[in-house]
Amino acid sequence: MSVSFRPMGEAPDPPPPEKTLTAERVEDLADRLMEALATIENWGIQVDAIGRLREGERLLREVAAANAFPQSHEDLVEVAHAARDAQEFAEIGWMLPAEPIHPVAIALKDATADETSKPMSHLRPYQAQAELWVGAMLSCAADFVGSPLRHGRPDYIVRNGDMQYGIEVKRPQGADKIMRRASKASKQLRPWNPKYHGGALVMDLTDCLESGLATFHPGAPNLEDAQEWIGRRLRRLRRFIYGDSTGRIRSDHQHVFCLVVIARLVHWDLDDLSQIRLTRFIGCLVFPKSPKTLRGIRTAWLLAELIHRGMQAAGHHDLGGHEIVFENPGR
Repeated sequence: MSVSFRPMGEAPDPPPPEKTLTAERVEDLADRLMEALATIENWGIQVDAIGRLREGERLLREVAAANAFPQSHEDLVEVAHAARDAQEFAEIGWMLPAEPIHPVAIALKDATADETSKPMSHLRPYQAQAELWVGAMLSCAADFVGSPLRHGRPDYIVRNGDMQYGIEVKRPQGADKIMRRASKASKQLRPWNPKYHGGALVMDLTDCLESGLATFHPGAPNLEDAQEWIGRRLRRLRRFIYGDSTGRIRSDHQHVFCLVVIARLVHWDLDDLSQIRLTRFIGCLVFPKSPKTLRGIRTAWLLAELIHRGMQAAGHHDLGGHEIVFENPGR
């Protein structure tokens, strides 16, 4: 089964990606989250009234009503998580059509589930959230994007002419699980029919970052430490998938045409708690061969025409500087 999110031409203007949030502006973010949840419930999916998303919306409105962020470390972490989830669901909701799509509805049900209902169940909601966000971004760039497929196949199938390519999204719940998830993703991207040729791996490392890198620093935002941490993981993944610096590709990973690493950070200035800063890192690495080869052509299409252009179409190119970092050390 393969169906699409709403095509870009049919979608309203996207919600602007937030760069900084003051207590006064938090209410706008809460409103956009509420609109996204209303769209989801119109699909017949009940969003838990005491789950993380509804609680996050209430927390953001409390901040707006007080016109001030809380002072305690624990409360600031809760606000940070609420703001990060709200921005992602605002972007997911923006690309949802009015009529339900069954595979997407399954992922939405998983993503909005109460993660405290049973042990370890929080792993699935955040994984599903990452899948849906990537799908929304891809939909901004492609006329056709397949919705989540499950059953060992890639999360998304995209078409270029009569060829098919997969997009597999992973969100490891710790740095020690990154390589294991990459290995599983590689298996899911292996060809299973003559028209399918492999695809791209998107790795969301948000839950792997150390807490200090993810939320708190004194003074102006210090993104260099986080960028260095992400860069090290990207290089390790490159060696794991593509082999050594000569450009050899490992025989069991020949179908992984490009690798995209995502991490979402929330920065608090401990010297000035009047605003919160939301940051996205996007690191892209492709198979380092000449773009004149067939593999190079496939890679360029997957990377430049989908992942990169999708992010730009959603407005993230306006963040600038270190807010989004596109890296391609193999070219």
